[in-house]
Amino acid sequence: MVAKKQKSKFKNLALKGPLLMVLCTLFLASSQFLMKLASKNIAFSFEGIFLNWAFISALAMAGFGAVLMTFAFKHGDMSSLFPLIALSFIWTTIIAAQVFEELIGSFVYTGIILIIIGVVVLGGDA
Repeated sequence: MVAKKQKSKFKNLALKGPLLMVLCTLFLASSQFLMKLASKNIAFSFEGIFLNWAFISALAMAGFGAVLMTFAFKHGDMSSLFPLIALSFIWTTIIAAQVFEELIGSFVYTGIILIIIGVVVLGGDA
C-alpha cells in the first residue's frame, strides 16, 4: 500500500517530463562517449560492427535514451521539452574534455553558454 502512495506522488510531480528529458540527454551523451571508444577499433564488417562491445553498448544507450524521451513527451509539451536535448551537447563536451583530454576553446565555451540560454528561453515552460 505504501508503494502505491509513493507512485501516485511521483505521478503528480510537475517536473516529471523535464527530469526524464534531462536523464535522456545523459544517456545520449553516454552513447556518444561509447561511439568514440568504438571508433578506435571498429572495422567495416559484420564482425567489426556487431562484435564491438562499445558500439553495441552505444546503440543500447541511445535506444534507452529514446525510450526516456518518449515517456518525457507523455508528461509535457514537445515544444518545451525538446530544447532540453541540447544539454547532450554540453555533457558530450564535458566528457570529451575530461575523459579524452580534448582541448576546449573559447568558441566552445561561448557555445555552451548560448546553449544554456537557449534551453532556458525555449524550454522555460517545461
